[in-house]
Amino acid sequence: MRHALILTALWLAFSPLRVLAADDASSAQSGAVIEKADLAARKKLIHDNLPLTETEARAFWPLYEAYEKQLKQLGERRSANLGRLGEDFEAMSNENAAKFIRDNLKMQSDRLKITSQYFKELEQVLSGKNLARYYQIEYQIRATIDARISESIPLVK
Repeated sequence: MRHALILTALWLAFSPLRVLAADDASSAQSGAVIEKADLAARKKLIHDNLPLTETEARAFWPLYEAYEKQLKQLGERRSANLGRLGEDFEAMSNENAAKFIRDNLKMQSDRLKITSQYFKELEQVLSGKNLARYYQIEYQIRATIDARISESIPLVK
């Protein structure tokens, strides 16, 4: 159980741009504070680096909100999967190890489906260059999250 809590805490702690979270938040609220701060930080990062026209912005931001909502659900699944890894870490069976990987592969596939779905919608409202620029920013954010999570998880014994 200790590893489950550690891995879940690491997942939250290593989200990008967590420095915006309040240092004095209680442990019960810290996850929500970090998550809210991270969303605000991601939005600011996109806003500051994606020069949208007024028309593009009106169409883009609601799509972005919907996209983030779906990714949040995926993140919750990922956190639960990491929690199960932590619970079983000391004496992991071959079956549970394989299930952990199958679940991760399914989540990667689901993330690609979500990203592809929103690409089709965003393609209708953004110029080609802004669409490419947005996805570059999005990929950098996700790569940072993935790298920090991966670095924090020890190899299976």
